[in-house]
Amino acid sequence: MERGEIKDGHYYFKVQNAMSGWGDQDTNNFIRSHTTYDSIKRRCDSHPDDEFFGYRVRKGGHGIGEYIWVKNKEVLELVDAFAATLIHTLKLKKGDSLGFISRNRYEWYVSQFAAQKYGIIPVPLYATLGEQAIDYIVDLMQIKHVVCSLDKTVAGLEKRKNFIQFIIFDHEKVDGVEVPNNSVYFEDLLNEGRSLHCDAERPNMDDLALCIFTSGTSGKPKGVMHTFSTFAHGITSINECNIFTQSPSRNETIFSYLPCAHILEQQTSQGFMFGGGRVGFISGGIASLSDDLFHCKPTYLAVVPRVLQRIYDTFNHKFNEMGCLAQTLFNVAYYFKRESLVNGNYNYLNFDFIFSKVRDGFGGKLRFIFNGGAPITPALFEWLRVCTGAHIMQSYGLTESCGGCTSCLPNMNDPNVISCGSPCDRVSLRLTSVPEMEYFIDSVIPCGEVELKGGPIFKGYFHNPTETENAFTEDGYFKTGDIGSVAKDGAVTIIDRKKNLFKLSQGEYIAVEPLEGKYDACEFVGQSFIYGESTDSFIVGVIVPNFRNVQNWLKQEGKDVKDNKEICQLINGEFKDRLLEKIHAFMKEMKVPGYELIRNVYFVDEEFSTENDLITPSFKLKRMNLKKKFMNKLTELRKQAGAF
Repeated sequence: MERGEIKDGHYYFKVQNAMSGWGDQDTNNFIRSHTTYDSIKRRCDSHPDDEFFGYRVRKGGHGIGEYIWVKNKEVLELVDAFAATLIHTLKLKKGDSLGFISRNRYEWYVSQFAAQKYGIIPVPLYATLGEQAIDYIVDLMQIKHVVCSLDKTVAGLEKRKNFIQFIIFDHEKVDGVEVPNNSVYFEDLLNEGRSLHCDAERPNMDDLALCIFTSGTSGKPKGVMHTFSTFAHGITSINECNIFTQSPSRNETIFSYLPCAHILEQQTSQGFMFGGGRVGFISGGIASLSDDLFHCKPTYLAVVPRVLQRIYDTFNHKFNEMGCLAQTLFNVAYYFKRESLVNGNYNYLNFDFIFSKVRDGFGGKLRFIFNGGAPITPALFEWLRVCTGAHIMQSYGLTESCGGCTSCLPNMNDPNVISCGSPCDRVSLRLTSVPEMEYFIDSVIPCGEVELKGGPIFKGYFHNPTETENAFTEDGYFKTGDIGSVAKDGAVTIIDRKKNLFKLSQGEYIAVEPLEGKYDACEFVGQSFIYGESTDSFIVGVIVPNFRNVQNWLKQEGKDVKDNKEICQLINGEFKDRLLEKIHAFMKEMKVPGYELIRNVYFVDEEFSTENDLITPSFKLKRMNLKKKFMNKLTELRKQAGAF
């Protein structure tokens, strides 16, 4: 099978996604030709008593209750009521902006759909963007109203000279949080809106449906503009490749825990909403994830690899504490289950009871895991397939492509389980050579920068014509900055990043993102930040250890410590060289060249997170922030390694 063709200096994919056309085509055709509100109304009117949104309520000091489900007809009533009050009470109109800053909850989507009904532009805000960036967005979008939950900081917005009114989701007080003076309660607006009638102008498919700002790794955030048309195509491109094989998919449940401001959350959850499925929301932070999954019992989970890796690491930690008999029983069951999946012989599935605790940890009914953001490791892929029985769908996409725009559903015996598959329906993908990085489309394995065109691709950056022009080629392809390669079966794999590249003094280039991915795969590494200067012949690093594995190793070395700060003191001191040797040994097994081995390292006990502004909400490192935070230490590491 011919993978693609070279034409006019580009490599064009010929392979269409094998799963295209799986979905409910009547629903997908409707979605592509109607606004968001129309798709929601179609769902709610068709099955008014079906369950739509699920949430949990805290019972004072007695924990959290079971999931409460809001019916379709109730959701539509809420959307219509809030839409009316946006127009009549708050005096918003088509083309105005409405800010959002909240944890995941069903009221977010009620508010978003209400705004979109009359062409008001939802603008998600992250508290972790920082006050300066949020101020910039608020001024650029001329935001006068922000819907928010009290447990999320309003990031200094209440102190602005220009008036901002807060629409508060929480009617009850949240400990330690004061309600800003310039506030109104969401529930009060709903009650007012129920008696209002509204005939305001409605949007069309070419109007702006959503503006999501990418925090980026440096500079001012850029507002990615998606019209109702591009957003609808983003949803259907995945719907046509996933579980919607029935019409509608009314017995399916997706669990919403990625931030609602994240494009992957918007794409996957709304795909479920438009297809008739239920959406259950996380009740708190990551700490509540396991308990929420158990009670929500989702059939579908959209994730990023970091969360799956945490679950996997937790299991391995517990597995190492099991007795010999239990470990042997698990290993035997794992072997036969793996063989049955590889060979397609399901005679050994009666061993599944061995994996019941793992499955129950995901709720017990999980059928599909949608992985985006980065590929998962082959070991993690195998463990998930064996222990949960769920199919793993891999995808590649960006905020600018409205989430996933390629997909695949690899089997256990596929040689390249980390590939992103081939382009989804109505997406054109091509590669362009990047000579300075020695990636060429006419190589035996074609490689180059991934460029995208088609229905889901954004229309540009809000009020930023220069960045918009730089983002597109003359013939309208979006330049992603990602480097892809093409396998024999036509699947694309992301292997590098064009922008995060620096050259060492001897002329060798360091592509930091794929290199950090290799370091992060080491059992002793949780997160890594690689740094180098063009005047140096080596690299250094800042590493957040995998504390459980390092703790176990230190115990074997005669040091029984449990506090993370104490662990870092030891591995930055007397055990530093020995641990670095182990990390180097792993990297050599990965066959990295010598100049990609970090010469010196500093271990830290604080995770890189959105809370400390060291990663973006899409879990990419904020390199400028990391550099600023650790500049003195990086200089010290380079000096110790012989830079000057």
